[in-house]
Amino acid sequence: MGQPTPFACQDWASTKAAYRFFANDRVSEQDILSGHFQVSAARFFATDGPMLLLQDTTTFSY
Repeated sequence: MGQPTPFACQDWASTKAAYRFFANDRVSEQDILSGHFQVSAARFFATDGPMLLLQDTTTFSY
């Protein structure tokens, strides 16, 4: 995370596959995140009592 795609993929075949994936019009951000949203909702509804939701927006600049 936070690295350029070629560096994160480590080789040309993986980099090419990543760029093909990014260019695929049949895949959307919503499709990718839908599983996460479903599991998060299931955990929320399975919990009795208060639920603490945290968000960290801290950034550092060196």
